[in-house]
Amino acid sequence: MSGLRALAQGNSLAARAFRSGGLTIVGYGGSQALRLASNLILTRLLFPEAFGVMSLVWVFLQGLSNLSDMGVNQSILQSKKGEERAFLDTAWTIQVLRGAILLALTWAMAAPVAAYYNAPDLEHILPVVVHEFAALCTEYPIVYVKNADTGQFQAVAVVGFEPGENLFCGDDVWHGSYVPSCLQSYPLRFVNDQNDEKNLLIAIDEESDLVREGGENRLFDEKGVETEYLNNRAGNMMRHLESSEITKGFVNQLSKLELLVQKNLSVEIDGKPLTIGGIYTVDEKKLNELDAETFEDLRKHGFVAPIYAQMISVNQVPKLAKLKIDRSK
Repeated sequence: MSGLRALAQGNSLAARAFRSGGLTIVGYGGSQALRLASNLILTRLLFPEAFGVMSLVWVFLQGLSNLSDMGVNQSILQSKKGEERAFLDTAWTIQVLRGAILLALTWAMAAPVAAYYNAPDLEHILPVVVHEFAALCTEYPIVYVKNADTGQFQAVAVVGFEPGENLFCGDDVWHGSYVPSCLQSYPLRFVNDQNDEKNLLIAIDEESDLVREGGENRLFDEKGVETEYLNNRAGNMMRHLESSEITKGFVNQLSKLELLVQKNLSVEIDGKPLTIGGIYTVDEKKLNELDAETFEDLRKHGFVAPIYAQMISVNQVPKLAKLKIDRSK
């Protein structure tokens, strides 16, 4: 006890190191505890999409802060001039200038980053539902992608060869004859009700170019009653949501039967080979090897037609390559 008391109260190097280390541990542990508590509270206050955006912003700010750290605090602790007023004033000025530069940098990046994550025309793969496979397969390659965290598969339509590229959208016009259903109700979308997780609310992306005062499609009339346009959109969104649940069951069944195999799609553009990796398609050989009972079960659930539609749609990859060549001219 006397040794601990000496370390806690003494002025020796060991005592000062002990107290400094203890304060550092308590301070860091306390900040992490507060961070955990704030995250738990925010998960209850925010709907998932908003919490996800907040997490991305936090990660970005932390990374920016770490990369721009100039070691001012360490310099104050280690320098013999660490207690001099002029030295501390200089350190404070440097920190203020650093903060101002970071503020200007984040402001400058906010608009383009927000535009990137909110614009559907910058998505190179779009989630699709099984009920539209027949309409999609004549224009878009349909494939399956795997979530690395959950291991779940999702059906998507490929509209570009790289992130940020949509070859069907240009000059504010969709150049395909069929618009994927996930875009048909944009800029409206469903969000969870914060007060009732089982209830869904309709939200609107106010930053979208499609939203403006005096537009031809009003959401509410003069009395505040929902217009026919809004009711029709809400109905379409609900049907899409129901189709999404059926699609999950369809894709899970393909995964359960081990029909999905990883494959690379390769094309040549302007003499240069281009490969789309990390995608999955139905293995025709495994499909043909299914026993009669299993295949009949797929047919009864209406899954056979979309299976073949997806397999046929892969033939649209050369068409996608041609669109890329035409857009580059």
